[in-house]
Amino acid sequence: MKLKYMLKKAINLKNGYLIGIILVLLLIIGGYFSYALFTVSIEAKGALNIVTGNLYSIIESTDLDKDKSITIDSKDSKVVTIKLVNANGIKAKVNLYYKSSSNNIEMGYLSDSDKAPNKSGYILEKNGSDGSYKTIHVKIINNDNDSVKVTFGTSAGLDTAELNFPSDQKVIPSLKGAKLDNIIVAYKYDQTNDNTKCITGEEETCQETKCYQTKNEDSCPAGTIIKYQVNDNENKYFNVISDAGETLLLQQRENTIDNIKWSETGSNKNGPDTIISQLEEATKEWTNVNDLSYTINNYSLCTRYNVCTSSIYTMTRDNAKARLLEVNEAAKLNCTNVNKTCPIFMNNYLTSSTQYGGTIDTDNITGYWLMEAGNIGAWAIYNTGNMNDISINTANLGARAVVEINK
Repeated sequence: MKLKYMLKKAINLKNGYLIGIILVLLLIIGGYFSYALFTVSIEAKGALNIVTGNLYSIIESTDLDKDKSITIDSKDSKVVTIKLVNANGIKAKVNLYYKSSSNNIEMGYLSDSDKAPNKSGYILEKNGSDGSYKTIHVKIINNDNDSVKVTFGTSAGLDTAELNFPSDQKVIPSLKGAKLDNIIVAYKYDQTNDNTKCITGEEETCQETKCYQTKNEDSCPAGTIIKYQVNDNENKYFNVISDAGETLLLQQRENTIDNIKWSETGSNKNGPDTIISQLEEATKEWTNVNDLSYTINNYSLCTRYNVCTSSIYTMTRDNAKARLLEVNEAAKLNCTNVNKTCPIFMNNYLTSSTQYGGTIDTDNITGYWLMEAGNIGAWAIYNTGNMNDISINTANLGARAVVEINK
């Protein structure tokens, strides 16, 4: 931007002449902004008061193009992260708005982020201080048959003045309901193709999916990665274990708890009382997952990884937020007692898992427990990409929370 400097006035004072030159340097980092024209007044000898001025707010986002726009394909959705910044050396009132090429979209900010301002805007502290910016996650769902372009903008003004809202723009509301709000984003699981590989949900090649918007069974394939807001303060990554249509059964991407025995009683006839109790304690604040009530009885003993026909213990739980994965659920995902048969997401984030197809290692944690007892002790998933029956006293294992959520 070309700056124009103008000498406004030569001031004749009693004891001589003073020529005052006011230099204003405006640094615009990037993004849309709006402003009000500064005026300057001289109140007394040697005193210079700024009454109003050029006030700027900035949109920073790596998800938007240089025009602060994003194009969403037909029937697709995106989550956009926007950093709304006060670029001024004083407090300023700012707002945020958008316009789209179609009205057939659902849009709003997610509750895991800062709120978007309403039409009146909100006040941000001076640049560089605490409270000088907000980070807003905006989800856009395109229900149109054509692609839709969404463009964002922002305005700024004095914190004491009314802030105008453009008549052709829309305010960004909050998104309500678990379908849109608690599910932050979902990605297609792919452990094979380099161009679309997505094992953790954080690879650049991950492809977003809207499978959770369809209430048909198996619309979200096993492995599908869900970033989910388990309560008002925590987001966790999960993988789909199964899709029942109305609900999804998920397993946490990493171990929820570590270094815990299956049971400290010395006998697998008491069931996984130790690990279950500590898993329930670790997840009791996960208010956005469904309560689980279940009984393990007739199939609590698995003599092989795919043979669970006997009973060795009975366990009933009510209103739990999480449970362990079952042996038969792992077997349905083609996980056997042979190394590297489990999907990679099942043995990732374990010690030396990268030697068995994994992408991320974790120190000193070799696996996690399953629900059923075995001939030796109890069943567990291992870093080697298989499941086996081992002693219940093994301490360097943990648990991965299995939860149920609504679509």
